[in-house]
Amino acid sequence: MPRQASTGSHYGLLIVFLFYFWLLIYPALSFLWRHSYPFFSVEVGLIFLLIAICSILLAIIIRNVRPVIANALSLLLITVILMLQFNLLLPGLIVLALIGPAAIFLLKGRFQLYSLAIIIFMIAGAFFDSFEDDGNLRSTAKHTSAKPGLPPVVHILMDSFIGIDGLPPHAESDLLRDEIYTFFDQYDFHTFPRAYSRYLSTGNSVYKAFNYQNDGKNKFGLEVLGRRKHILKPNAQFDVMQELGYRFNIYQTEFLDFCQSNVDHVDRCWQYSQPNVDSISHAPDMRQRLEMLAVVLLNQSTILSNLVTSIGLFMDGGMDRGIAHHDPRVFANLERDLLSDPGGKYFFAHILLPHGPFAFQDDCSINYESSRLVRFAALQGEPLQNKEIYETRTKMYFEQVSCALKSMHQIFEKMKAAGIYEQSIIVIHGDHGSRIGKYYPHYGNIGVLTHSEYRANFSTLFAVKFPGIKGHHDQRALPLSTLLEEFSVMVQKYNTGQEITKFMQSLPETAERVDSYVYVEGVHPMQRININLFEE
Repeated sequence: MPRQASTGSHYGLLIVFLFYFWLLIYPALSFLWRHSYPFFSVEVGLIFLLIAICSILLAIIIRNVRPVIANALSLLLITVILMLQFNLLLPGLIVLALIGPAAIFLLKGRFQLYSLAIIIFMIAGAFFDSFEDDGNLRSTAKHTSAKPGLPPVVHILMDSFIGIDGLPPHAESDLLRDEIYTFFDQYDFHTFPRAYSRYLSTGNSVYKAFNYQNDGKNKFGLEVLGRRKHILKPNAQFDVMQELGYRFNIYQTEFLDFCQSNVDHVDRCWQYSQPNVDSISHAPDMRQRLEMLAVVLLNQSTILSNLVTSIGLFMDGGMDRGIAHHDPRVFANLERDLLSDPGGKYFFAHILLPHGPFAFQDDCSINYESSRLVRFAALQGEPLQNKEIYETRTKMYFEQVSCALKSMHQIFEKMKAAGIYEQSIIVIHGDHGSRIGKYYPHYGNIGVLTHSEYRANFSTLFAVKFPGIKGHHDQRALPLSTLLEEFSVMVQKYNTGQEITKFMQSLPETAERVDSYVYVEGVHPMQRININLFEE
């Protein structure tokens, strides 16, 4: 006969149940509090009910085995939960090996009771942490005033925003082209309809552009293989702003870290996670909300996410199940800080619009009634889709472009009302194209990629505004790295009193900065493709 726990039949069973219930619910509570997801919803109730049922079953099983075995199983579960929650694989195994045996034999029947107290303490800590400003990672203690007299610089990176002349053949392309031109003409921007990135992935494109580089080294790809965080440590673009005396406000995704580039000059670092968990509540179907919430909750663990990806699950849309990545709070925070303290500040915002999944409509409302498949841009390894899916994807992508323009319109109008728009320097650009081509631009697809495919994936937005310079359209095809380098030079000239009348008045002499070529990934170094995107 298995030995019963020493704390008494009913009382001991209750303790064991509470131990497992609070242990299993801890990651869910921490996640929901951190993302401010509504507790009183059917999907959250079902998740809690499932946890309660699992806890009851575990408690019954554990109460009918020997205390040493019960403690060993409980310790193993604690270790697994904490390893997944905090992504501590090796440290978790070390702690389990060093502390586990002593805890099992010394505490015996009191193991769950003492562990329960620790878990409740951790839950309380997660609750109080949720009251902090969500995403506000840093207000540096080394705060110093910006150099007086510097105009605000607003730098907006719109992820996956296609260039104006890169728009694909579609029934609504002409309407969207007119909408983009009208927007930037209204605010006196100098636009480059034929701007393009030489790189497809955000990591490579941003790293090269911000450091004015054009080589085929795949730093980002190597980081992906090594499962390392993407930190933009060398950052020539930020260095220029630092040397001019600017203080930084950065609004970034958790995917790519800009805050460590010039850390001592960062006054505010606000970070948001993707996918946008808050948007799940807009899904019309409870089953859909439950699936989305459960999968994103599991995806909080890098260890579990990598495991799922490595065994090939969820290939029809990844672990985020078609949930929007854009978080409208990034615009709200940028607007608030711009209006409250603009002088001498460099505001940099990485915004996941019109980046997929395509869930935001043209009025910025959220629509999850579409198929999960079409909400995604083309995925690597995805089979060729039929014309209907391609056309639907393109239309949904266009709607997110319109949402991005409307969001920027609101900020610019507020800046005008506050009297700071005219004096501000603003640059808005993409990192790469739409990724809505029929073929993913991978090394293995070189034989089937057409000019239209290359344009859809590499053509990107670039628009710039300087005080006192009338905007116009520049039809020269130029890479993002060259345009950003020119922007830095222009900011330096403007802030040192030199007269400037036109952006990119003359082209650089070095061929690598103006010649037409792009890189496709899939090999290291990346494969260079000599191509003029805008001439068949």
